[in-house]
Amino acid sequence: MLRPILDKHWPELSSDKAEKISAHFDLILEENKVQNLTRLTDPEEYFWNQLWDVREFCLHEELRKPRNLDIGSGSGHPGIPLA
Repeated sequence: MLRPILDKHWPELSSDKAEKISAHFDLILEENKVQNLTRLTDPEEYFWNQLWDVREFCLHEELRKPRNLDIGSGSGHPGIPLA
């Protein structure tokens, strides 16, 4: 469900990473049926609320150096999902 949105708004993302992020979203939606993880169930809304800032971060070469640390941001979403 998320893959077309990623292809449209994040064309620089490799196919492998796009598949992993899309699969993560599918898992969240599946688990959300059992327990309330997120209100974001629309792929477009999910992209703009959870992934846009990650996309912007990844486009800056100097920010992708190993000195960065992801400590998470809750609800099962890494602060920076690096697939």
